[in-house]
Amino acid sequence: MAHRVDIFIEKGFFTLEQAERYFKAATDMGFQVAAHVEQLSRQGGADLARKFKALSVDHCVNLSDEDIQELSNSSTTSVLLPSADLYLNVDYPPARKLIDQGARVALSTDFNPGSSPSQSLELCSLLARLKMKMTLPEIFSAWTVGAAFALGLEKDRGNLEVGKFADFQVWDKPWSSFFYNFEEIHPRDLYLSGKSVAIS
Repeated sequence: MAHRVDIFIEKGFFTLEQAERYFKAATDMGFQVAAHVEQLSRQGGADLARKFKALSVDHCVNLSDEDIQELSNSSTTSVLLPSADLYLNVDYPPARKLIDQGARVALSTDFNPGSSPSQSLELCSLLARLKMKMTLPEIFSAWTVGAAFALGLEKDRGNLEVGKFADFQVWDKPWSSFFYNFEEIHPRDLYLSGKSVAIS
């Protein structure tokens, strides 16, 4: 059963006015909302989504300083999709500004055949490190806690805490060595709800 809906606010796609009607209808029906915003140009989508208490705003490349400040004071997670920026050869999101001002961020691939034909979270993370100046702890937090908040799953997933599902991976290398050669990153074990489900 669906619990959230998404919309892409951009020139040539959905306008702010259309998105506002969409958000209003969706929230009236009990859906949580999210939006892909400010990817190719600033349209004001981040501000609109925040006002509707969106779980997440994705892309966030063309944010104003005011957008960043408002997001840092909200519950909305900024989901950064650097592989899309790589394939489109555009600027990267202002991750450093977002994090330094206290905004919650997540990382994802935006996997799609048009603008991001990659499912590699490792590639996204390497770009976050090299192009967006995120630290390794910030990247791991974006993978886990940030992602859980972006999906509305933070109450029982995202970190190891009493009362939450024990979803985690086990690695045979120190975390400080991640992304030196991202193509060789493979977990040793994968656990879901505390049970081993995959062993490499």
